[in-house]
Amino acid sequence: MSLRVIFTLFDEQKYENDPREHVIRAYPGNIPDWAEECWLHCGDWAARTGRLFDDLESLARWYQERGGVVCLAPNARQRPEQTMDLWKRWHEAGYGTVVPILECRRGLNDLDSIMTQAEFYNQWDDWKEHGLICLANPLENSHNVAGKVVLACNLIRGILGDDIKIHVLGAGWDTNDIQGWAELGCVDSIDSTAYYEDAKAGLRWQSRGVEPIYDDKTPWRELALHNARMALEAARWGDNFRKQTGFWRGKKG
Repeated sequence: MSLRVIFTLFDEQKYENDPREHVIRAYPGNIPDWAEECWLHCGDWAARTGRLFDDLESLARWYQERGGVVCLAPNARQRPEQTMDLWKRWHEAGYGTVVPILECRRGLNDLDSIMTQAEFYNQWDDWKEHGLICLANPLENSHNVAGKVVLACNLIRGILGDDIKIHVLGAGWDTNDIQGWAELGCVDSIDSTAYYEDAKAGLRWQSRGVEPIYDDKTPWRELALHNARMALEAARWGDNFRKQTGFWRGKKG
């Protein structure tokens, strides 16, 4: 298993020497034609407005117009019950296939909730064509939650099957965090927004877990692409460390 890093788009432009092949796009933006793969999700609408995302018809239409890509289910951050309710409403309305998101009210300490949600989504078969489920960001660095992540992944696969791919939403805070996710060996992919948010703040990522340095001279978009390259390098380094040393905390791969 090699960790994939999926990058949240900050615009639709393709840049020279752009390292981002796999991207994720928030509602209601357009899909870039240059990306090898693009996922779609409802974005931070709920976080920005303080209200539950409930315009399911518009989201479904946006997904349908951009068909043939991975679409994530509408979710309520850290509210598993509301997220499951959105799932039921989505399916009762007959909208298209979406990938479920496991939300945690108390982070990865809430394994009972993760089990309940996995069993809930296991009742539907349509989403399993993607072989993918999302685990909401545990809100901690990968090194701090390593054991909990492994337990959660084992629990999810015990219910949904060993072949299910697990994506951690909102991870990838820096190269140290990304390297940690790669070393785990039980997570298939993560996505990063921090690579460009840090760039806007003038932070230049360094390789292999070294702390970022301040850079106020490089344009932030150029800095973001540099950070993306460092993210991919950190993922490769973590993968190689696990494979070469036999060190792993999760599923071997």
